[in-house]
Amino acid sequence: MSAEHRPHGAAPAVAAQPLTPPVTSAEGARTSFPGVRLARPEDEEPIYRLLLELYAENALLPMSEAKARAAIRAGTRGEGGIVGVIDGAQGIEGSIGMAFSSFWYTDAVHLNELWCFVHPAHRQSTHAKRLIEFAKWCADRLSASGTRVPLLLGIVTRHRLLPKLRLFQRQAPQVGAIFMHGVDMADTFGQRREAEIAPLRATRGSVPAVPNGADPSTGAQEA
Repeated sequence: MSAEHRPHGAAPAVAAQPLTPPVTSAEGARTSFPGVRLARPEDEEPIYRLLLELYAENALLPMSEAKARAAIRAGTRGEGGIVGVIDGAQGIEGSIGMAFSSFWYTDAVHLNELWCFVHPAHRQSTHAKRLIEFAKWCADRLSASGTRVPLLLGIVTRHRLLPKLRLFQRQAPQVGAIFMHGVDMADTFGQRREAEIAPLRATRGSVPAVPNGADPSTGAQEA
């Protein structure tokens, strides 16, 4: 599972500059969550090494090591973000990173998921679900003071869109989609549709053709 930086119309949060309202640290989330802990400064190098795996697997644009390390530090030091990690016998097995941000049209703050990644060796687990639940729990804890802090989740991926989409759809309401021009990659939305239709072919023998751009379950043309 890998969701990278999130171009959802959110203005980027700069770690050294507080947002308004002043919710700029993880203080509102500093109690324990089963299976996931808040990352500390000593975790920064292991988290960076883990995220290099994410970059190699799923990146769309060139890496800036300085920017990646700054995003990690913002979460481990409570300077505009939160980072959660799952520990294993050999080290950190998964991590989720979030930054405090806001949309261009509001001063209201939300938690913006930056990454949610489980090491390939540990994907036969509930780690991805647990990391998302941790992020939701942080947002709920931060909202307990009276100022609502929603959590914005998303998927930017080159691989296995369908299972990732289903995982996120089970965790929160879907409020949109992401499109990117100028990158060389397969039509993953078309692949998702094919993946949805394939089981029907297996059980029914065939599936009637639907018009280009139509919903394969109803034949209805999309807007």
